Order: sequence, then structure tokens, then C-alpha cells
Amino acid sequence: MKVFRMDDYDWVAANDEDEAIEFYYKLTGVKEDEDDIEEVDLDENNAWCELLNIKDLEKLTDFAREFTIKKGDNDWTTSWVIHLTFREALIYYSKTEPYIFMSTEY
Repeated sequence: MKVFRMDDYDWVAANDEDEAIEFYYKLTGVKEDEDDIEEVDLDENNAWCELLNIKDLEKLTDFAREFTIKKGDNDWTTSWVIHLTFREALIYYSKTEPYIFMSTEY
């Protein structure tokens, strides 16, 4: 899998650029200009990723942080996140189908 920056808000993990474009269009209805889509370096970029299994915390303690987010007017939730390179995150999540890898738009 590779990671493609689709616009200022969304990054898509896909096997190639065409797959990323098709997935993103089906999901959002937005047809991004191919000239604006950028394949990103998996080792130079990193992100905070949600921990999938609390048991992983034992081996990833140095990279994990607890955070609280607001999910509604009075609804707060606590999650654990880990700091990984994009390559490490792709391996950690180990998905084979395209997906929104990261988004800054809520």
C-alpha cells in the first residue's frame, strides 16, 4: 500500500494512484485533479494513530499517549494513540483495501 495526499484535508491509502482516486470519488463525490494528488514518502511522514488493541500498549509504551476527545455536547471519550511513521502505520493497520488513512476534516 501507498499513501496519497488527495487535498489539504485527506490522505488515502491505496495500492496505486488510480485506486486512490476511484476510492476517494466514490466516498466523497469529489473528483480531485490528478496533478494535485501527491504520493507521500512513507518514512519521512508520521502521524498519531489510534491504538487498535490495548494489549499493544505493553510493547509500544514509549510511543503511546492517552488523549481525550469530545464526541458530542457532553460526551467525552478517552483513547490511546501511538506515534508511527506512515510505513509503520500501514503495517500496524494491515489493510489491503483503500481507506482514508488520515484526515484533518471532522
